[in-house]
Formats: sequence, C-alpha cells, structure tokens
Amino acid sequence: MKIRTGKYLVFLTLTIIILLGAGTVTATEHFATNSSEIVRGLTETRPRALTRSFAVPQTRTVVVVEYDPVAKATQEMPVTETIGGPNVNLKIEFDLNSATIRTNSFRILSELLKALDDPQLTDKQIMLCGHTDALGPNAYNLDLSYKRALAVKSYLRANRNIKQNQFKVRGYGETLPIADNRIKSGRQKNRRVEIRIVE
Repeated sequence: MKIRTGKYLVFLTLTIIILLGAGTVTATEHFATNSSEIVRGLTETRPRALTRSFAVPQTRTVVVVEYDPVAKATQEMPVTETIGGPNVNLKIEFDLNSATIRTNSFRILSELLKALDDPQLTDKQIMLCGHTDALGPNAYNLDLSYKRALAVKSYLRANRNIKQNQFKVRGYGETLPIADNRIKSGRQKNRRVEIRIVE
C-alpha cells in the first residue's frame, strides 16, 4: 500500500508542477507584438497535437461563420480542422459591440503589414480568425467575430496591394478561448484576431 501511495504522490506532485507552470503564461506570450514575432509564429514548424495513437494529428469540429461563395452570403457552418500549425494572436481592440478598429490597434496592424512583406509569407494564403469573449449570445458572438476579422482584412487591403484571394476570413465567436472568461482580464485576452497559414 505504501508503494501505491508513493506513486500517487509523485504523480500528484508532477501534475501540480505542470499546472503551476502552465498558469504563469503572460499576455505577451499569447500575443505577437511586432513583425518579427508574427513572421516567426507563422513560419516556425511546431509539433501538432496527436491523438492517443500518436499517429494521426488531432482535429476538432467547431461551428464558425464564413463566406459561402455558392450562396454568396455568410453562413454558420461546422468545420473540422487540425489542431496546431503556424498561428499568432494579435491584440486588436474594437469599439464595444462593433467591428470598428480602435486607433491604438493600428500599430500592431502596421506590424502585420510589415510581416506580410517577408519573403517567407508573400505567397502564403492567410486565414484571419476572429474571436470574442463569452458575454452575449453565441450566435451574436459568431457574427461579431466574423465582422471583426473582416474589418482587419479591409484594413490590410486598404493599406497594401494584396491579392484578392490571399486572405480568408472566419469567425469563431467564443468557441476557442485562450483564457478564463469568468474574469475581466481573461475576457480581454479572448477578444482577439488570430492569424493562421492556410495549409
């Protein structure tokens, strides 16, 4: 019985150490703040999350808002996507319940424009993913997240000569939080635009 208790204590201690280490992540580790960090985040190869068999990349199915070219309208639709891959979060702030970008976010958008001029990214297709906090109805947040990602695309197109099909836009609403929605600082981190490489 002592051996079992000892193993349990070792397991419990390791679990606590891992959880405490994960809890020390700061906002700067969640958000890219300059063009170099954006390029690095979009070009570094990262290990993908694997299933228990370790042979197949892990996937998730989420409902998003995306433009449907056949219907010529935005629609809610389920998508299955691989977890992991090149991405960065940008802290882009918007007016309350709106897709109007606040002027204090223009600096990071300028950094994104610089990053997109990097030779490693010029021929890549980019996904602009909007995210919200969990306040408000899910359907409202899905639509708002799409409009906010679309506002970023409009800003980029207005300030840089880009190809029509270089950017895709997708709204995730509140489905993929990176912080605790129960506290104000967590909700603030969850209101973001994520940049991904379309593979």
